[in-house]
Amino acid sequence: RTPTKAKFDTGVGQFSPEGDIPQIQYAHEAVKKGALIVGVECKDGAILVCEKRTHSPLMLEQGGIDKINVVHDGLAAALAGLLPDGRLAVQRARQLAQEHWFMYNEPIGAFKVVAGLAELALGFNRYSNRNGERDRDEEDGGVARLSRPLGLGLLLAGPVMEEASGRDQSGRPKVGIYHLEPSGVHLRWRAKALGQGATELEALMERGAIPQYQGASSGEKQPVTQEQVQRLCDGSLTMSEAARALIPLLADQLMGGSGQPPGKGNQEKDKHYGQHHTVAEDNEEMDHQRRLARRLEIVFVSNETGIRKLSDEEIIEFI
Repeated sequence: RTPTKAKFDTGVGQFSPEGDIPQIQYAHEAVKKGALIVGVECKDGAILVCEKRTHSPLMLEQGGIDKINVVHDGLAAALAGLLPDGRLAVQRARQLAQEHWFMYNEPIGAFKVVAGLAELALGFNRYSNRNGERDRDEEDGGVARLSRPLGLGLLLAGPVMEEASGRDQSGRPKVGIYHLEPSGVHLRWRAKALGQGATELEALMERGAIPQYQGASSGEKQPVTQEQVQRLCDGSLTMSEAARALIPLLADQLMGGSGQPPGKGNQEKDKHYGQHHTVAEDNEEMDHQRRLARRLEIVFVSNETGIRKLSDEEIIEFI
């Protein structure tokens, strides 16, 4: 930290001379260190993708480390940053959804949930450093007073109930992607990435660039086209098409810079790749696809079919 920040970061709500709140900047850095998550709006719903990190082969997946959580029917949240903060946010989101259902007998909209979570994120403003009060304010609906900003970035996929244009051709509410920052800022995005490598991934999506990895180019599968990647950001792809277009963008980052399948290491061989496979190359490529599938968690969110988590076998079909 810089000497200037060091003077002003002891108070959670104290501004620096540059107009920044250092504690919020530190919270943003915690989000950047988190596992990569991506959300994309599609014409038939929305897709959430996250990187599954395994810190040790001894760790069990049942330990409650899910990065994509079901909030309510048709609502799912992907988390980047500090997981304990994420659990607090998911718990609050579920509470908001249940209270809305109980009062109005209808599903809650995604914007109302993310706005409620913004109130939670701003809870550090109500914390008293002097006497350390941590009680809950009744007028805030039981929102806790936080001792620091949430080190959390959240992508919420759910129905767009509040916007007049938020309905599809069948009259159902469209599914939107909302991003919540540690500062409490919440906006709707057509496509958004958070965590490690998010800046590079968003740049690829904006340019419509395709890395060297073409996971769907072998056999009878159709390769990912430039047009598909360019259309990731305009909401015109189906969820299946978006999943297929996202795989090449994620592969190089998730596989440690070696996103190419075996057998695609030089251009001369690339020209004939898919025509002269050996059994060993096929097995090696399938093993590569399985490893990549195990690194990904993909969830489809649709008002028609609800929330569906893809299995490893289904993910391989998109590779």
